[in-house]
Amino acid sequence: MSTRMRSFTKGVMWQMIGVVVTLSVVYLFTQNIGITASIGALEVFFKIILYYLHERLWDGIEWGKTKSGQ
Repeated sequence: MSTRMRSFTKGVMWQMIGVVVTLSVVYLFTQNIGITASIGALEVFFKIILYYLHERLWDGIEWGKTKSGQ
């Protein structure tokens, strides 16, 4: 079972990748740094919380897990 800090850290790292992709796509389509920054700020806030909750939910599901030594 993963610790909560591990889940949080994984969420932060994944978010860093995601925000770069999102900001690049938004800027490509809008060419507006203000809109890009606004969307980026919202994305960081919501997605990191959602990823953390998703990770904790899946950590509690036994399906697909193996016991050590098997």
